[in-house]
Amino acid sequence: MSTAVEPADVDPPYKKEEGEGDEEEEDPDKGPHPFNFYIQRDKMAQILDNRWGLFFLTSVIPYAYHFVSIIIGMDKFVHWSRFTGCVGATNFTEATEVFDTALVLVLVFHIVEWVRWTLLITTILVGVPWLVMFNFLSINMFYGIIALIIGMATGFGAE
Repeated sequence: MSTAVEPADVDPPYKKEEGEGDEEEEDPDKGPHPFNFYIQRDKMAQILDNRWGLFFLTSVIPYAYHFVSIIIGMDKFVHWSRFTGCVGATNFTEATEVFDTALVLVLVFHIVEWVRWTLLITTILVGVPWLVMFNFLSINMFYGIIALIIGMATGFGAE
């Protein structure tokens, strides 16, 4: 009993005839697309869902940054040292007036950004359709630039 296969028993390789299979159907979602294709809500949700690990890891970094900034800012805002240390201040309200506005402005920026990144992480992990809110809250960047300028001016201008 031989287990060898005789060449006559093997089918010859399939050869395409001319004109057969030349027109391939193209998938509209395959291949590189312009940038506006990728930021469409349904496409972005699909991309975030397919590559959730990568996007979660990259989204946790700004989320953690803003969370720690909120904790540090709140600590500076309620710390006892804000009532002392100002030369020429006769009472604690004059001492707190120096940094209160800047601290509140910067804290509000970080709180809104933290909520914004929480929305994105929730969208990535749970799949809720909150990308509209994430994109809408990006207008907070303009407020953040103003808060940054006021905070820097207050910090460097304090006596």
